[in-house]
Amino acid sequence: MLWLSNGLNKLPKIVADIEYSDDFTCTALIYEFEKTDQDQYAKINIPGKLAGKVHLSKANVWTSLERGLCNY
Repeated sequence: MLWLSNGLNKLPKIVADIEYSDDFTCTALIYEFEKTDQDQYAKINIPGKLAGKVHLSKANVWTSLERGLCNY
């Protein structure tokens, strides 16, 4: 629970080393923001302009998920 509440960007090695199988579920939370002017705050796009698969592909996550290689 400690790594969850501290917002780490990757899993601890002891968790990441567990083999990914059908017993697990992977959920991606995708937030799309847009900033049109340097002096403005970014605004969230709801709905987003891009499909979730596009975001995951551009982040190089989709291919890993398809091959079962993702340790996120």
